[in-house]
Amino acid sequence: MADFGGAVGLMMMAMWSLLTASADLKAMAPARVLLVSAANGAAVVWFIAAGAVRWPEMLAMLVASAVGGYLGARLTQWLPARLVRGFHRRSHRDGNRRVLMRAI
Repeated sequence: MADFGGAVGLMMMAMWSLLTASADLKAMAPARVLLVSAANGAAVVWFIAAGAVRWPEMLAMLVASAVGGYLGARLTQWLPARLVRGFHRRSHRDGNRRVLMRAI
């Protein structure tokens, strides 16, 4: 199963910029957030109604992502920006390589 959550907002803004001949990304951001949130909220309701949520695993992921997001944000305030950028680039490059290798 593919995850297109991050790409939906990107594709939405690309289409809007083509359709409206505007490149003002800041002006498009609120509508994008609202529409993507509504779509994700509908998906959550759908999965819950279908009984497709594994609650113990979901709760563990909820706690881990909240704690990791908070601590990660705090950690990046203390680390040098160059180190954070290097880690970010490498993690994305390695992650993309794994996805590509699975697809082949």
